[in-house]
Amino acid sequence: EWVDTLEPKEKRDLIKTVREEVSVRMGIIIFFDQNTDEESLVKTIACFKEQTRAPRYIVVVNSRVEYNELIHDLLIESFPNKEKTNVHLVQCMDQETGDFAKVDIAFQHALNGFYYVINSGEEVQNDFIEKFDSYINDGLNQVVMVKPKEEVGGLLIQASLHKLLNGSRTKMNDDESLNRETIVQRVVDMAIQNGGIDLIKDWSDIV
Repeated sequence: EWVDTLEPKEKRDLIKTVREEVSVRMGIIIFFDQNTDEESLVKTIACFKEQTRAPRYIVVVNSRVEYNELIHDLLIESFPNKEKTNVHLVQCMDQETGDFAKVDIAFQHALNGFYYVINSGEEVQNDFIEKFDSYINDGLNQVVMVKPKEEVGGLLIQASLHKLLNGSRTKMNDDESLNRETIVQRVVDMAIQNGGIDLIKDWSDIV
């Protein structure tokens, strides 16, 4: 049985152990571009460093090559325990690359669970991940995506869904026309077709 595979410490509090097993895993994608600076990135990374529930991974999408070393050192310093939080630095120097395309680039480092997209300089409360986990597991709510507050900033989505729909990458429809929809549009389309629009939330539903 499952219980037999647990460590003695885990067996002593089965409720806590089960809760940990089903807890939401969330990764964070941070955009660092020409409109932001070192101070803004430090602020954003700090708010995830101080989370009551650690993010599963952090990916910084960097559009300023001169900041590579600084960002790398900041990530390693802020998240030294790789077993808790993996860190990745992704270079994106093409200024023509759109934000949804940047998410697709960062997605190569995504793990199971959800990912959240945020711009450098923005912050969330230190119980942001824990509150979303409670919304799912304590409130028994089902969510596949929380719509972004801006174009892509604030997007929270299941990584498995991103993979299923090929993100925002151009793909061919069944009628051989090109599909250039973003991942947000594709999730909404799929939800409408399959009767799951109630699984798509706004942030006002959650916080």
